[in-house]
Amino acid sequence: MLSSTWERPTSKEFIAAATLRSLALVAEISVRKISAPAGTMDLFVKDACEIVDLSRRIVTDSSFRKTFVFECGILPALFITVMLCPERNIREEIVQVLKLAEGRIEVTWNAVEVVRIAESFVSC
Repeated sequence: MLSSTWERPTSKEFIAAATLRSLALVAEISVRKISAPAGTMDLFVKDACEIVDLSRRIVTDSSFRKTFVFECGILPALFITVMLCPERNIREEIVQVLKLAEGRIEVTWNAVEVVRIAESFVSC
């Protein structure tokens, strides 16, 4: 689905497909984290980078609404990624993407609060 919308990366179909891809990647990262031996999180850096890239494209799209929505979008995926990714520079990129989403509330996920939590985690 994502590849078929790639030709028009500003379409609503692209946003939907990219959001689903991000959620699928973070679910996969979470499951692998449970079963991975300690110290192997660097295996997930590629997926984390893809989540950040897709989320940045979504947030900067003109049709992305920075308001309350009844959908689970990029905020949970970015939150989980910032908590699991071992690379500080990727976590800092996630904070920047979250700041671009200021005003977005996805059910109970508030971008402003997720930024606050993510910044405190990055500063550790």
